[in-house]
Amino acid sequence: MAELPLPQASAERGPRLSWKGWLFIVLLCLGMAGAAFYRFDPLRHSAATTPVVAAPVSVTAAEARTQTVQPELTFVASLTALRRITVSPYTSGHIIEILVPDGAEVTAGQAIYRLDDRSAQAELALAKGRVEQNRAKLERDRTLQREGFLAQVSLAASRADLVEAEVDAQLKQLNLDLLTIKAPFTGRLERHQVALGQYVTPGTAMIDLVDPGEVAADFHVPERQLARIRPGAAVSFRSSATSQSFTGTVSFVSSVIDPETRSFAVRAKLDGAGEQLLPGLFGSLALATGAPREAVVVPEEALVQRLTSAEVYKLVDGKARLVPVETGIRGPAGVEITRGLSAGDQVVTSGQFRLRDGDAVALETASSS
Repeated sequence: MAELPLPQASAERGPRLSWKGWLFIVLLCLGMAGAAFYRFDPLRHSAATTPVVAAPVSVTAAEARTQTVQPELTFVASLTALRRITVSPYTSGHIIEILVPDGAEVTAGQAIYRLDDRSAQAELALAKGRVEQNRAKLERDRTLQREGFLAQVSLAASRADLVEAEVDAQLKQLNLDLLTIKAPFTGRLERHQVALGQYVTPGTAMIDLVDPGEVAADFHVPERQLARIRPGAAVSFRSSATSQSFTGTVSFVSSVIDPETRSFAVRAKLDGAGEQLLPGLFGSLALATGAPREAVVVPEEALVQRLTSAEVYKLVDGKARLVPVETGIRGPAGVEITRGLSAGDQVVTSGQFRLRDGDAVALETASSS
């Protein structure tokens, strides 16, 4: 029996894999193993099914309240004294006496300065002497006229001479009195602008006199709002120099518009200011433009101001909801909300910068200052 030839190993062996092929197989196996582990990982399934709860944001809140608000316009006003003058001499002369210090309180008619009056006193003495001479002459002429030695015409001339001498004496007395500069009304002096011995003439500014008891607030109203301003309208003035608010009424509305600012000058006289408000102070003036009304008011700090609108965070079931609102009058009590809130709503007053619409909140007690 013939033997069959054995196959050669080299002839029947398949093609050998390259190193790139083996690398692909290894990476494929690792990827399949990783995918199986990710799919059946119990920790991943547990984390995916557990919800993440954000911590509540700490805020403070206030209640929207119904309050009475006054429709009004607000202006920047400056105070001016209704009676303020610069004291000047009536005649020329040298100052020989300054009778009051800087800032003194003076009464009407009180002397402030005295000019050199020696010449005026001499002229007055001569005038009074002529009065006495003419009076004595008139008495003699009356006696002579009764005895028939003097005509009636001569007696009339003597009487006229006496009257002329008395008028001249009164004029000389007036000239002497004008050399003493007096306060025309009760008030407070400012700083002296002249010195002892200085020569002054009519019109020389010597010192300012102010009556601080009567002040007015001057402000300017744009032309578009002039129709809402009437003499007698109620105003209130507040300055940073005092914590009080002072009331008054509009006493003057200019009939001429300022061509540069397109506004009208308005003056309001303040009542009971006394010496608490000094001329020159600036402040805020509110002018009533309608009858008071009831409105919903929230604190100013509750507003989230946007470029063209305003919003507030309203608390609903422990969450902060961003609500658009429309605002009205602003005042010391807060801001009027004309749309978007109702009385009794709770609004966030601090912590808004940490909030987003729908965030849970935790209320804090606002610290009182």
